[in-house]
Amino acid sequence: MAPASGSASAAARRGSAAPDWRRGSAAPDPRPASRKPPLRVLSPAPRSKPRRGNRVLLLVSALFVVGSLMAVVVADDVVAQGQVQLSAVQQQVNSLTNTHRELQTGVSVQRAPQMVVNLAENQLGMVSPGQITDLPQVSLATPLPVPQTAPIPAPPPPSTPTSSTPSTAPN
Repeated sequence: MAPASGSASAAARRGSAAPDWRRGSAAPDPRPASRKPPLRVLSPAPRSKPRRGNRVLLLVSALFVVGSLMAVVVADDVVAQGQVQLSAVQQQVNSLTNTHRELQTGVSVQRAPQMVVNLAENQLGMVSPGQITDLPQVSLATPLPVPQTAPIPAPPPPSTPTSSTPSTAPN
């Protein structure tokens, strides 16, 4: 009996009598596991001296972090001082606003018409008029006559002596 195909001969060489799996038959038998050497853990090679660059980088990073934290603390302190100043200014504004309202109330009381009349009569000696006379309304389109005025007399000329030296007549 001759083998039917090349795959059948390969199966015969493997020592298996299983039919060819490429033609739709069952899967081939698993291969026997090959022996691999066991795994082992290697230790790192010892360093002759520690790397200096890592320490410098670590130191610079630590200084940067500490500096950043200090900057945050200082900024927080500045903000807190600004809030204290703002609170003090707001208290001043409230106090001055209340004073302004009180003064406005005082001025409105003093400007009341009855207070003005009382002040004029009692302190300034003014009296209320007995009779009020309204003047007639004059049209601005009508020209007014020129008033009759007298000229202002000229001042007398200054007197001047006739001679510049006083006369010394014997008596």
